Amino acid sequence: MGDELMQTMQEVDAAPRLIIEVMTSSLSGRRFAFTATDLRHGILLGRASDCHVRFDPGKDLKVSGHHCLIDEREGRITVRDQGSSNGVFLNDVRVTASGAAVLSGSKLSLGQEGAIMKLLIAGQPAAPSPKVATAPQAAASPAVPPAASPAAPQPQPAAPPPPPRQAQSAPPEFAGRGMPSVQAEPGPRRGEVSSIDRVVEQVGTKVGAGEKTKYLLKEVAEQLEARQQKKSGALVTIVGALFLLLLAAGATVGWYMLNEQDKDKRDKAERDTHDRAQERELEAMRREVDAIKASNEAVAKMAADMDTFRREQERQMEEVAKRYGGSSEGQDALLKRLKEVEEKYQKDREDLEKRYEEEKKKREEETRAALAGSGKELSSEQAFRAIADRYDASVFMVFVQFPLLDKDGKRVSIQEGSGTGWLARTSDNRAWVITNKHVIMPYLFKADLAISYALQDLHPDPDFKNWVIACWPSGSKLRAAVGSNQLDVSEAWATIPGKKRGGRGSLVVKGFADDELAPQVPAAELLTTYGFKADLPEEVLKRIGEIRVHKMDTANDLCVIELDRPDRKFLTTPLEIATDAELEKLHKLDPVMALGYPLGLSVIKSATTTTSPATGVIRSLQRDASAIGISVPIMPGNSGGPLIDRNGKVIGVTTRGFEATLAEAIYVDHARRLLDKLAR
Repeated sequence: MGDELMQTMQEVDAAPRLIIEVMTSSLSGRRFAFTATDLRHGILLGRASDCHVRFDPGKDLKVSGHHCLIDEREGRITVRDQGSSNGVFLNDVRVTASGAAVLSGSKLSLGQEGAIMKLLIAGQPAAPSPKVATAPQAAASPAVPPAASPAAPQPQPAAPPPPPRQAQSAPPEFAGRGMPSVQAEPGPRRGEVSSIDRVVEQVGTKVGAGEKTKYLLKEVAEQLEARQQKKSGALVTIVGALFLLLLAAGATVGWYMLNEQDKDKRDKAERDTHDRAQERELEAMRREVDAIKASNEAVAKMAADMDTFRREQERQMEEVAKRYGGSSEGQDALLKRLKEVEEKYQKDREDLEKRYEEEKKKREEETRAALAGSGKELSSEQAFRAIADRYDASVFMVFVQFPLLDKDGKRVSIQEGSGTGWLARTSDNRAWVITNKHVIMPYLFKADLAISYALQDLHPDPDFKNWVIACWPSGSKLRAAVGSNQLDVSEAWATIPGKKRGGRGSLVVKGFADDELAPQVPAAELLTTYGFKADLPEEVLKRIGEIRVHKMDTANDLCVIELDRPDRKFLTTPLEIATDAELEKLHKLDPVMALGYPLGLSVIKSATTTTSPATGVIRSLQRDASAIGISVPIMPGNSGGPLIDRNGKVIGVTTRGFEATLAEAIYVDHARRLLDKLAR
């Protein structure tokens, strides 16, 4: 038995603990098996040569060099992000460096468009348990020793066993009494009593017990049987309670479904009411447009009236000249009449010009109301729709791809990222775009990414000439065709190694706001905080200790990109930046809109770029900290985009989101001052 158990334990230790089945990517259809020992040391997934599951560096471009780590600690298998560019998703939920628990059958995605795998966890084999004999078997077995009883007589070796007898009645000294320390229970059913009597008789006969001992054994057996029945009754009660609980849960679900149906009806009614209100507002807008057309026609009619009046005045002057010409009296009368006509003409002309200017001003105000949402008839949603249409082509998707070098300066992998930028200023031959510093250099702000580079002794190439940086305006060509992974820069501004450029021009990173570093943290603490192992060689710990992370929650997370402008038909509508006086007038709950490219390339399935507007309100104004708290949903990819009020003015630069309705932006005056410094 001991040898069999040892063999089983050895087989379990050698058996696979985790099986990774690759569904998509260059490794599609392959299965990788790992033991518990492998999991304790950690399984690395990525494109680097030292990965346990290595993807093709030339095909699986969405997979980072060291994308994620799977390990087992204290019986819990966990997947951890190792600073990947496109993220790690477990069952479509993003995983951070702190890790997430893996269950058998979980789907693991390396980026939203990267490799997809299925994780299978082998169950632990059940440990063998000793078999326990049932009560009848124990009674019938000759190997079970008899229970000792002080009142039992010693067995007679020479005497033959007596024949079986029926159940014994209690001896006189036990009559009417139960067990001394156990409360007697009601007697069992007849069949069960006969069974107990038979067992007691057999055991007593075998050990040569007297009547008192047999009665005592019977009493004990009946007490144990009664306890078992009581436990069975308690189990039935528990099962009944669970059944009632399930009934209650079903009733609750039914009530919830009915309530949800009522809620859906109410929501539909509210939507219908809202749609009717919008229809009324649109009808009001149509009437306003008709009024604007009518005012334009009135202005044109006034101009025609001025021409008619001028011709009439000239005709009258000719008539007067004919009538009074020739004599001195006639000439004086003519001059007098001409003066009267000129004065009247001048007065009428001033009146017409005044009316014309008033109509023109009124038309401009009405047009501005229709475009910027300042009219009373327009809702915030309609105003933001007009603003998004106006500025759509001036908001860019910013793409960055930079090489990673080893300690000898050799390129070993490529990293990439994306964000949003917006046109802030133009000149005759150049234009300037605002974005976040962390969009261009994410490794300065993400501690887990910096740790991953330090662990591998890698660093980004410091020369921007070896980087790929591209800016696509909304509506421009992004891919050769739908579903293609090949990016197209024919309608972008770009800088590409080898002195190449985009189809609409080249660009250069003009500069950044001043750095502001977070406090330095000891290497062991930094590793533990972000889910890495701290028991590393001294040389590695030294590199980790040299990491300095930049603060993201400051006004210094800003960057200016300069685009050349060979064709002036592009880059014609820079966004209007709010003045300091307008920023001081902001209030909580003011409606705002963010324009950008949330999640970047991973959610744009089309062959052309398109912005994704999102609206919300101002939640907090922290002027001294240069931060605006907003309820607009901000996700990776929105970083660097404009935050716009309903008047069409940029009031902030979006930086990051915390939850679905909590995000942050930098006051735009910091971007304006950086622009004044660099846009020359």
